[in-house]
Amino acid sequence: MKKILKLLMVLFFLALSAILLTGFFIARSSRSKVAELRQEIQTQGDPLYFSDLTPESVNVKGNAFIPLMEAEEELSEFRFYYRDNFDFDTPNELSAEQLKALVKKVEESAELYRQIDEILACTELEAEIDYSAGLDASLEYVSVLRAANDAIQARTISYVSQNRGDEALRSCLDGMRISRLLKDDHNLVGLLISVAIQQTMSDDAFYVLTTCPTSPEARDELVQELSLADFKKSLLVAFKGERSLGVQTFRDLREGKGQFANDIKPRFQTGLGFWGAYVNNDEATYIQLMNRIIASVDQSHVKRKQLAEEITAKLDGGFGQIVTKLILPSVLSVSESVDAVDAKIRSLQVICRSLTEGEDILKDLPNDPFNDQTLTATKTPAGWIVYSVGLNLQDDGGDLGTPDQNVREIPDIGYGPLPSTLSPVTSADPEATN
Repeated sequence: MKKILKLLMVLFFLALSAILLTGFFIARSSRSKVAELRQEIQTQGDPLYFSDLTPESVNVKGNAFIPLMEAEEELSEFRFYYRDNFDFDTPNELSAEQLKALVKKVEESAELYRQIDEILACTELEAEIDYSAGLDASLEYVSVLRAANDAIQARTISYVSQNRGDEALRSCLDGMRISRLLKDDHNLVGLLISVAIQQTMSDDAFYVLTTCPTSPEARDELVQELSLADFKKSLLVAFKGERSLGVQTFRDLREGKGQFANDIKPRFQTGLGFWGAYVNNDEATYIQLMNRIIASVDQSHVKRKQLAEEITAKLDGGFGQIVTKLILPSVLSVSESVDAVDAKIRSLQVICRSLTEGEDILKDLPNDPFNDQTLTATKTPAGWIVYSVGLNLQDDGGDLGTPDQNVREIPDIGYGPLPSTLSPVTSADPEATN
């Protein structure tokens, strides 16, 4: 019996030693891998932690952040009023009474629009925030930009109701400039807000073009503004910022900071290094996958879609990586939103050209961001439709869905129909546009 107990004790200590050694080597190996991946990020000159983005000092001159936050209260009040009283999918749904009330509100808000003009006079937006606080630190000023967008949309609709086409179109351009202020934002939320504003203003511009007369000069200004919307570059900046936010999340997790760390960290730890190895392996996977996503920015939609499917399958079939599984699905969908707004921008550029050149709408159609072929233009009894095949990569005959559908639900993405009564237009009647 004693021999058996002695043998069991020896086996126990051997097993314990093996576990300790395994935990030690796994923790050491995974720690070295994370350190190597982090070093690569720093060597490339990219931010390692989200807090690294905090500027030492904020430039005041020409910085839209200053007048934006000064107008925060007024813009927020306007947005509450606008959202409470004018709930619509398209401006065409507004009644005559609502339009009358909207015109009155815009006229009474002259000081607010003066503040918006101050914002638009700036050339950059450098936020004076503490990035060490994580993503929440940037959400306040982004929401104020959304409020500015609402105020600009309200003014656009007001101008259309008065048949002031050029002023309405130039109001849309102001909204697109608001969108461009977020072009270098370092997080995906800021980029998605920028995309949403651009899409809203593009939709509103089509509404203006098909509702009241506009001059060639105003349409040329629209084409020029549309050409400045470089969301692929913005996507690259945001992905790198998102990667730094993820690395900071892992650092906080190790240090037990925040509610997330308290929720995920084991209540009992063996002290054998397995928890550290688990976190290190999760972070290494996260950085490696984010590196692949960042490298795919300039690739075609089809290739990025294949990468997203591969990453999703890897995460679904893998063990652990709980943080990576929480973060990456939302990251993977952002490229689709960028492709969708690019499709709308390119379709609207064709619409603008056709209003000047008439039936020559099929000439030099730009590429479709979803399949790298040209956009499709088809003439229906109601007028021309210019569109991309969209996320399903199928030509659905110019079916642009309904206004309440999101980008994942719309069969084709573009604009139309363009009433033939508005095309061609080579000049605008000054009395009709003023």
